[in-house]
Amino acid sequence: MASAATPGWPVAAGVGPPSHLRLPTAQRISFDELEASAAQAAGWLAARGVRAGDRVLLPARKDEAFLALHLGALRLGAISTPFNPASTPPELAHLREDSGARLLADLLGPPRGPTAPAAAPAPGDGALLLYTSGTTGRPKGVLHTHGSLRAGLAALHAAWEWSERDVLLHALPLFHVHGLVVALHGALFAGASCVLHERFDAAEVLAELPRCGATLFMGVPTMYRRLAAQPPELAGRAAGLRLWVCGSAPLPAADREAFRTCFGRAPLERYGMTESLILASQPLHGERRAGTTGRALSGVELRIVDSGSRQPLAPGETGEVEVRSAMLFTGYWQAPQRTAEVRGPDGWLRTGDLGFLDAEGTLTLVGRARDVILCGGFNVYPLEVETALLEHPAVAECAVHALPDEDLFETVAAAVVPVPGRAPSDEELRLHCRARLAPHKCPRVFRLLDALPRNALGKVDRAALAARAAAGGLRG
Repeated sequence: MASAATPGWPVAAGVGPPSHLRLPTAQRISFDELEASAAQAAGWLAARGVRAGDRVLLPARKDEAFLALHLGALRLGAISTPFNPASTPPELAHLREDSGARLLADLLGPPRGPTAPAAAPAPGDGALLLYTSGTTGRPKGVLHTHGSLRAGLAALHAAWEWSERDVLLHALPLFHVHGLVVALHGALFAGASCVLHERFDAAEVLAELPRCGATLFMGVPTMYRRLAAQPPELAGRAAGLRLWVCGSAPLPAADREAFRTCFGRAPLERYGMTESLILASQPLHGERRAGTTGRALSGVELRIVDSGSRQPLAPGETGEVEVRSAMLFTGYWQAPQRTAEVRGPDGWLRTGDLGFLDAEGTLTLVGRARDVILCGGFNVYPLEVETALLEHPAVAECAVHALPDEDLFETVAAAVVPVPGRAPSDEELRLHCRARLAPHKCPRVFRLLDALPRNALGKVDRAALAARAAAGGLRG
């Protein structure tokens, strides 16, 4: 880990002296230049009335303006509130109204002007307000403090052995935890270098890895699927990488194996959420068991509880994952009742994820509590059914969801994206599932799609699938 940051930087929020950042324009920004830009941005914000605790809405673009304003807001003790630059006017209006933002900064270039002295925020002071993707309703603001960000980054750096010698190739969006906190702030916290790409392109990533001397790459399952689909002779370009990290969604077994076959090793999978940062990780060294998300990071307590009684369950029993840690969010913005529903007075956070711990504390996730299908008195976990479907050679992607049923309450439905040139029949898929799953878990309805609906973070939107299926809007 890098030593103490240069005085004036918001160290508590996880910002140290990076070697350099390289923007998509190929512009290189040294630490001194980034510090100067952030100081000027802080002065620009202060001149417009921004004070400690104020929220500043920022379009999370990969340019110097966003970086300077984001770090400048932290420098002032204000709360950076990044948003997807592709947000629609109604979406942006909701963010402005809900956050009560003091300012919406949308500049074409970095602000120039007098610098502002750096504040000295306390660990409990607000630093970052991130809005969830909102697949179950309007996005909720998740407030992290300087202390929670620092705790989360320190745990990751210990687990993944970050150093100032690392070079991160960054191809993720900056408006969520994965891209902004884990990746960008991870590099800043370590004093590492970071090469920012505007968007992910598998061929461009493989070409860039040796050029920039990358040692780290972070992505989502779709990225790893596309990397594994590149010509095998290109795999040698990734020889310098010491770590591939996969998150935001489970990596299907077939994609994991395809990537391992192509690149010689499987990505490291980890588990986290906006409200908690990263909670668990497969080991940097040692066996990375397929289908698991590893053990709790340092400073994190994990337990599995019964969803009804909230009582802890024994190893191997499936229930809801709860977590307690210094890296947890303070609460949902201006929503104490919502916060109380997920975070108890004893500090345990209800994640809404279902899974089990083995005797060694390794976590396996089986799905989201809200996604469980209640079929004839049985619980069906979509991830288990999807894993079985993906073993069919004609299935490229799939998503399982519930459909209302008068007799069974809910029945299992599957949306399938076939491999190009292959179109499996319903009966073919049904027989495939029956050979691998108990009868109540086998989908009764299959639909073929060209693509699965996804939210802004690339996660499959099961709610949208279920709504379209119920309305007869799935092509099949």
